[in-house]
Amino acid sequence: MINLIPPTAKKKIITEYWVRVISVWMLISGVVLLVVSLLFLPVYVLVTSQVEVYETSAKEAVAKVAEYDLSASTLAEANVQAQMLIELRQMKPFSDLIDDFSALQGDAISITNFDFKRTGMKLSSVQLIGKAEDRKALADFRDAMMTLPEVKDVYLPIANLAKDKDINFSISVTLNDVEKKP
Repeated sequence: MINLIPPTAKKKIITEYWVRVISVWMLISGVVLLVVSLLFLPVYVLVTSQVEVYETSAKEAVAKVAEYDLSASTLAEANVQAQMLIELRQMKPFSDLIDDFSALQGDAISITNFDFKRTGMKLSSVQLIGKAEDRKALADFRDAMMTLPEVKDVYLPIANLAKDKDINFSISVTLNDVEKKP
């Protein structure tokens, strides 16, 4: 029967046939793609939400690591300070040395200033500044300081002995590395 149709009409029928076949296949593939996308939508939502959850937990982990790093450096600094405090507890306090020197001064000597110097953690020397009534009292004070176990050497400049009475003095006392007794 196809042979009875004129060739121009035959060409139009074949073109219309293929347009209908292609449009039906496009419609079918469009429906299939729409169904597949609808089926993939929950998976997409789930994956997106999981990515956000993992991103949030990763940010929290980074914050915890940064906090740990900060606390680790603070803890190390506190440890160094604690070590220094432990070492300082083994030292004789300034107040004990001041008491020792004050006990030796008597009535003829008046100490007005103490200047302590450290070498690292250890006390290395003390500068005593004061006033003495006479040379003998100043010399006796120097000799009394030499009897202290903490004192290594006492330097009394000769210029301090130039006057006979009311002597302003400056004595340098070098200390031993004596640790505090328990």
